[in-house]
Amino acid sequence: MGDLNYFLGVEVTRTATGNLHLCQHKYVLDLFYRCSLINAKTIHTHMASSSTLSKNDGRLLANPTDIGVLLKQQIVSRSTTEAEYRGLAAVASNVMWIISFAVAVATNLVLHSKFKHVKLDLFFVRRGGFDL
Repeated sequence: MGDLNYFLGVEVTRTATGNLHLCQHKYVLDLFYRCSLINAKTIHTHMASSSTLSKNDGRLLANPTDIGVLLKQQIVSRSTTEAEYRGLAAVASNVMWIISFAVAVATNLVLHSKFKHVKLDLFFVRRGGFDL
């Protein structure tokens, strides 16, 4: 597979002496773009710009999965194809639930009268190019 370059939001480069340099510049930029903060005003923050760490420093975590991005992920896929199929299955499941819910509301006269305000939401969704 070759040398490690990028993993879980961390850019990895190996120096000539064999040390690893870890950087999250790309990850932070992606977050800024996703949150529309790319043009936000900057502020200086004091922090150590370079630290030397060793694999023997610090203490082991009781549960190493309790860190960062690894919290919101339920299943780890073995390939991108598997991940895409899992995502597609989740979306299809949600769509099926929404359709069955809509049918249940439409056929139940008591519920139907309580959901008349949903027509506004449906109009909004359809105007946005999403057609159910």
